[in-house]
Amino acid sequence: MKKFLAAFITCFLISNVLTIVWYTATADANSVPFKREQPDYLLLQLNHIVFAFILAYIYPIGYKGGSLLKEGFCFGVLMGILMFLPTGLVVRGIWEVPANLMFVFNTIFHALAGGVCGVGIAFTYGKKTE
Repeated sequence: MKKFLAAFITCFLISNVLTIVWYTATADANSVPFKREQPDYLLLQLNHIVFAFILAYIYPIGYKGGSLLKEGFCFGVLMGILMFLPTGLVVRGIWEVPANLMFVFNTIFHALAGGVCGVGIAFTYGKKTE
């Protein structure tokens, strides 16, 4: 339980910091006409909580005992894509949000940020001892 909580907190912090930096740096490019004037920070934090919980919970189930760096990064990339891409496609299919180059960059960012989160989780859990 201690490792799970440490992995959860690690992922939560990494995810928060990276997305704040990314979306602050790309605010103009990610702007849409119907964007909230003031973001709902509670919902944004809930997103990071759900993401961190899922990654921290699922990672040890699939860890095969190989390289923490490689397995953590690959796991995180996959989870980052799974958490961002389907919702992003639905948003673009329903609302007038363009599926443009910025969407591709955001998808790549979320994949890489997920990879960094996965590495953080992997090193928090460490190698399996059996």
